[in-house]
Amino acid sequence: MRPHLADLDELPYPERNDIRPMFMVGHKAMPIVASRGCIRTCSFCSIHVYYRTAPGKIVRTRKPGNVVEEMRALYEDQRVRVFLFQDDDFPLYGPKWRKWANDFVDELYRQKLAGHVIWKINCRADAVNAELMARMRDAGLCVVYMGLESGSDDGLETLNKEITVQENLKAVETLKSLGLHFEYGFMLFDCTTNSSSPTRSS
Repeated sequence: MRPHLADLDELPYPERNDIRPMFMVGHKAMPIVASRGCIRTCSFCSIHVYYRTAPGKIVRTRKPGNVVEEMRALYEDQRVRVFLFQDDDFPLYGPKWRKWANDFVDELYRQKLAGHVIWKINCRADAVNAELMARMRDAGLCVVYMGLESGSDDGLETLNKEITVQENLKAVETLKSLGLHFEYGFMLFDCTTNSSSPTRSS
């Protein structure tokens, strides 16, 4: 099995000239990735299994400057103003990735993109940090997608989410308080999510 590429910055930027453009809120939008892989082991998800199949680091991140340079090139050359990050789990969780995210925001300001572009990310609820999210919002973050999955702690345990309903609710309230739009994934027909659960409501 071929090992994972250790340094994602070795890859060239994707060729996008023939991609049919998407438009969101009246502006040209483009998908982009800052990292590959996910350290979690949710029971329903194939991503962590896929990245553990081959040798090498499970999660790899690009340098913040490399990501922003790609964004700037798309902004200047193709007038892209909306960036949809497709990372399995945008780098936010834990001190190392919070530093990465802060460096990413710094790069947006350094390369004068803050205030000119908006972006969406995917992350877990336990990575929602008010101070960091406020910085990201001010630099263009507008939508956060979270995989909440279940309204009961039993359901979250079954799915091996390693998170609680209260942590999910706290993340939602944090995003609301910051004025950030959010979307979420939810598994409607899992047998552990039912009306008798004491933590189902709210």
